[in-house]
Amino acid sequence: MIRPEPDGTTRIAVEGFKEALSDLDRLVRSDKRLELLFESVLSPAAPFLLYRLKSSGYSGCRAVASSVGIHLSALR
Repeated sequence: MIRPEPDGTTRIAVEGFKEALSDLDRLVRSDKRLELLFESVLSPAAPFLLYRLKSSGYSGCRAVASSVGIHLSALR
């Protein structure tokens, strides 16, 4: 499940991971920023998610792990 939040972050539940990672461009906001929260993901997954962003052409990629999951941000 993928759901946008009022603050501009898109929350992605476990069942939405494949869909979100297969087409990141559709999740980019109008200001060319990508703000994703992968729920229930442990911090060791951060390098793999960052690699996916970088290899898809995003810059300024950042991952922050929390108790909720991993918050990713990037610019297009």
